[in-house]
Amino acid sequence: MKKILKVLIAVLLLCGISQRTYAEDGYIIMKEDGTDYSSYETYQELNEDLEHIEEEYGIAIYFIYDDSIENSENGISSYARDFLNRHLGATNTVVLAITENYYTVKADGPQSDLVTKDAKKLFELYNYAASRYDGIKDYYQYVVKIINEVSYSSGVPTVSGRPRVYDGAGLLSENEVLSLSKKLEDLSRKHNMDILVLTSDSLNGMDTDDYADDFYDYNGYQDDGVLLFVSMSSREMYISTKGKGTEYVTDYGIDYIFEKISDNLSDGKYYDAFVKYADHVDRLISEAEEGNIIDVDTEPKRSFGVVNVGISAIASLIASLITALVLKGQMKNVRYERYAGNYIAGNSFHITGMSDMLVNRHVSRTPRARHNDSSGRGSGHVSVGGSSIHTSSSGSSHGGHGSHF
Repeated sequence: MKKILKVLIAVLLLCGISQRTYAEDGYIIMKEDGTDYSSYETYQELNEDLEHIEEEYGIAIYFIYDDSIENSENGISSYARDFLNRHLGATNTVVLAITENYYTVKADGPQSDLVTKDAKKLFELYNYAASRYDGIKDYYQYVVKIINEVSYSSGVPTVSGRPRVYDGAGLLSENEVLSLSKKLEDLSRKHNMDILVLTSDSLNGMDTDDYADDFYDYNGYQDDGVLLFVSMSSREMYISTKGKGTEYVTDYGIDYIFEKISDNLSDGKYYDAFVKYADHVDRLISEAEEGNIIDVDTEPKRSFGVVNVGISAIASLIASLITALVLKGQMKNVRYERYAGNYIAGNSFHITGMSDMLVNRHVSRTPRARHNDSSGRGSGHVSVGGSSIHTSSSGSSHGGHGSHF
C-alpha cells in the first residue's frame, strides 16, 4: 500500500511539474503555480506564429510570465536583460517579461528604441485583453507594426515584396505564375494600382471576405487595388476592391467578371480564368478612366478605328447597291408614268374626319440583380448600382463580394 502511495505521489508531482513548465520552450515561457493558463495546443499555435514572424520579418519576439522571478523592479529587469543576451541572433529581438507585480520590455536591434519607448502600451495590450491568448497575440502583433510599420494578422499569409500572384493552393505551374505575375505587374503599372491574384486551400477559420481584405491590407499593398481570391476549401471566388478599385470595379462589374471566369474555375482551368480576370479588370478600369464606369445602367463604349469605319461603310454601300439592282431586275412590267393622277382609282378615296391622338407609352427598366449565392458581407444583397462598402479588420474600407464556382 505504501508503495502504491509513493507511486501516486510521484505521478502527481510529475504532473505538477509538467503542468507548471509545459509552455517553457519556444517564444512563450509560462511558469506559475496556478493552472489557469490556456492549453498546450493554444500556446503551440502562438509559438508557430512567432516562429513564422522571425523567419519572415527577422524579429524574434518573446513573452515571459514567471512568478518565480524576484518580485522587484531590479529583479525583473536583470532577468529580462540576461534572457535577451542569451537569445540574440535575429535582426531585432524583443522580450516582454512579467512577474507578480512588475513588468519590463527589453529589445535589441535597429528599432529597439522604438519598441522600448512603447513598453507601457505593450504591457497594457496584454494585461487588458479578454484572455491571455488574445493579450499575447495583441502584444506581438503590435511589435511587428512598430518595427515594420505594417500591421500583422496571423490568419492570413504574410509576404514581402507585394507579389502580384500568391498561389497558396498550388493551382499554377511555375511558368504560369511567372507569366501571370508579369501580366498583372504591367496592368498595375498601367493603372497605378495593385491588381493581384490570391489562392488558398485553407481559410484558417476566417470568412472569405475577411481573408481577402486582410491579405491585401496586412501585406502593404497600396490604397487603390483589386484582388481576386480563390478559396479551394470552400470553392469560392471573391473579389476585394479598395480605393479607386472600389469606384471603378462596381458590384455589377464583379458579377460580370464572375460570369466570364466561373466555368474555367469549375473545369480546373485556373490559369485561363486568371488571365480572363486580368483582361476584364483592365477593360473595366480603362473604361472608368475614360469617364465610363460600367454599372447596371451603363454599357461599355464601342469604338472603331478609321479603317474599320471605312470598311463598314463600303460594305454597307455595296450591299445596298446589290439589293437595289436585284429589286429593279424583278420589276419587268413597270413603266414610267407621266401623271400621278393615273395611279388613283376613281371614287375610291373619301375623307370622313380626322383627329390627333397621343397614346401613353410607359417604359420600365429593371436593374440586373446580383448573384444570390454571394459570399461575404454582401450575401443575398441585390445590387442597384455602385459598390457595396464594408470595413476590414484593419479599419480600411473595401468593396467586393463573392460567389461559389
